[in-house]
Amino acid sequence: LMALIVVLPIVGSDPSLISDSNRGPGTSYSSSNVTRGRGMSDVATLLKLLIVGCLAAIILWFTWGKSIDYVRASSLAASSIVLGDSGQGDRSLARINAAIELSPDVRIYHSQRGRIYWFASRNAVEKDQKLSLADLAHESQLRALALKPLSYQANLALANTSFDLVG
Repeated sequence: LMALIVVLPIVGSDPSLISDSNRGPGTSYSSSNVTRGRGMSDVATLLKLLIVGCLAAIILWFTWGKSIDYVRASSLAASSIVLGDSGQGDRSLARINAAIELSPDVRIYHSQRGRIYWFASRNAVEKDQKLSLADLAHESQLRALALKPLSYQANLALANTSFDLVG
């Protein structure tokens, strides 16, 4: 992006594009000089625009190539909450996992996945299943805390899952 900011003024300041009114009086031009000068300036301008276009394409490639889609991830996380509230834990977990795949650096999504596991562990009947789900909840909350260490919400959620592991 910085390269675009630097190159664009250079493209716009081509001295061969200055109008004839800026030249002194009495300057005569032959038609061959004007045509040759204009042709060279067109090639130079085209080359500069090509460089700017290539830089823009490279920036877009690296920006969109990371496959991080915050808008889609947010939509999936919101639908995960709705599904979780309606008691569809499996579908809710699938949606939040998809949101985490799209944007793994968002703390709230990991915390939400931890809450889904935590609620599932509360409803589990067998002790091994309950402990396994509590462990998954704890790991998700640890990941959320690692992304934002000073978040009191992440610390509180981690404390809750730690209590379930101990108790």
